[in-house]
Amino acid sequence: MDRTSLNSIAAILGATRRLEDTVGPALVPVAIRGLRDLSLATVHEAGSGLDRPTKSLASEVSQYLGWLVLANGNVYAADRNLGRAIASAGQAMTRTVCSTA
Repeated sequence: MDRTSLNSIAAILGATRRLEDTVGPALVPVAIRGLRDLSLATVHEAGSGLDRPTKSLASEVSQYLGWLVLANGNVYAADRNLGRAIASAGQAMTRTVCSTA
């Protein structure tokens, strides 16, 4: 795992958010679930120099998935993903996600 890979995941997240603005929240959760799984896997692959950035990105992706599934009426999945986002943000010491999740 390197910074270029993290930037690529972040770019996919950004592009998917823009897509969701056009197509709505019902069509993008499947893609974001895959991105969440990928971002969580990066946490385990990252070296110590990328520990915080990978956890922060995993938190951001989990938070977005939580919002998406909540918008689609799945409160249980939203709670699970937002909880994961808060936990990852805490590990990364990212206060922004903790305050918005």
